[in-house]
Amino acid sequence: LISIAAAMIMMSNVPGVYTVAVMFTVLTAIDASIPSMLNNIAMEETNSGRKLDFGIARGTGSIAYAVFSYIIGIIVQEYGSRCLIWMYMLLGIMVIAAVMVLPESKDAGINISVSEKHNAGIAEVMRKYKFLPMFLLASVLLFMGHNMQNVFLPDIVAATGGDNSNLGVAICLSAVA
Repeated sequence: LISIAAAMIMMSNVPGVYTVAVMFTVLTAIDASIPSMLNNIAMEETNSGRKLDFGIARGTGSIAYAVFSYIIGIIVQEYGSRCLIWMYMLLGIMVIAAVMVLPESKDAGINISVSEKHNAGIAEVMRKYKFLPMFLLASVLLFMGHNMQNVFLPDIVAATGGDNSNLGVAICLSAVA
């Protein structure tokens, strides 16, 4: 809901590039948390005894993303980029609706308690798991590369003579790959 509200503020022509930057940051931060939320819901469902096939879920999601990216490219080419915020809000409402119709989770009977000896600080965790700092650095670098590709892909497509429809095809092919 916060994300949708931020999109609505962006659509309301609130003056100032800083307002748009803050709202876009809110959108991005919340969007980055959605996969984790969905994974937690999936784990709760699994712990409740429901069968869940992550392979099919991820594959279906990637195919849907590819098809939707292609369609969005055509729509943006036809109606302009302003329609993206409207689509974003529509998709946000659809995510909320999908989560709301999930069945209520059963108590899986799992009782997890955290003892004092497991309440380690960051430094202690880093010492115990020596691979963790390099893993975190690799994750940051991976997402930096991923985000740079996403941010600059429109410029790359435009520089090679492409339009929004071609951008949709490029994103579609990227998702398929």
